[in-house]
Amino acid sequence: YMAALSTATPALACMQEIQDQCWLMGIPLRTRHREVAPNQYEFAPYFGLNTTQIDQNLVVMQVIEEVAARYGLAALLQEKPFNNVNGSGKHN
Repeated sequence: YMAALSTATPALACMQEIQDQCWLMGIPLRTRHREVAPNQYEFAPYFGLNTTQIDQNLVVMQVIEEVAARYGLAALLQEKPFNNVNGSGKHN
């Protein structure tokens, strides 16, 4: 739980590209790691003003969906996408 990503899946390369794209738009994402549920990953943005963070959160979610699709991955951003599976797809 909360371990580094494996290089054996496309998830690490996908997340690196997401971080790079967000950085180019002025949105620094501080961490990336696995979460509790299988095949679940998380970014943590830097602290900022809530009005800015809300806008950036929407942009980051769009970038995640677009980049994940290029890697053949699905980005599930719902809070609890699967019943009886630990973890969450997104928390604010």
